[in-house]
Amino acid sequence: MIKPNISLADWKKHFESLLNQSTTAKYDKVHEPTDYCEITDTPITEKEIQEAIRHLKRNKASGWDGIPAEVLKNARYIIPFLKAFFNALLDAGYFPKPWCMSIIVPLYKKGNADEPGNYRGVSLLSVVSKVFTYILNKRLTEWAEEQSVIAKEQAGVRSDHSTVDHIFTFIAIIQKSMSQGKRKAYVAFIDYEKAFDSVDRTCLWSLLCKRGLSR
Repeated sequence: MIKPNISLADWKKHFESLLNQSTTAKYDKVHEPTDYCEITDTPITEKEIQEAIRHLKRNKASGWDGIPAEVLKNARYIIPFLKAFFNALLDAGYFPKPWCMSIIVPLYKKGNADEPGNYRGVSLLSVVSKVFTYILNKRLTEWAEEQSVIAKEQAGVRSDHSTVDHIFTFIAIIQKSMSQGKRKAYVAFIDYEKAFDSVDRTCLWSLLCKRGLSR
């Protein structure tokens, strides 16, 4: 068991700097899109909520509110209430501030155990918020695929795609290079450190709005 010599103040400083990065970049003013996309504003259905609850994993730690996934799985009578609540949030364009809170559990990766940067933070979120965001994420994913927003070469974070596709392409390129009498093939492998945490969210919102999605 790893027992790091890291104070709570150091943990706080580390995750605050990681998740609240400021940006000096400036983006063009978001103009009103010509084609408005209603995918995120369409009323949420009970069927969507049922599917989201079904995808919740059992025997997992709950968020700050202490509500485990089993509560939603075994209390289906609350689905109509969740539907009314979620649609009220959509109509108001509001995301509850308590849902932005999480319990961060640091998981050691490798290197110096006393260095916060060598840990991966796992956030324990409200299960109810997971149901809501699952529905929105599924809608956005389907929209991105239909509109070809995601490059066809991307395999990560896509259903029915995997790194196996890229490995196959890589091998095919090498074989083609060898068949043409070339002895060398140069490949660059890029590993982005803290890729998810360093995404410029201002830029991301700007791109989504320009695509016609509402905030």
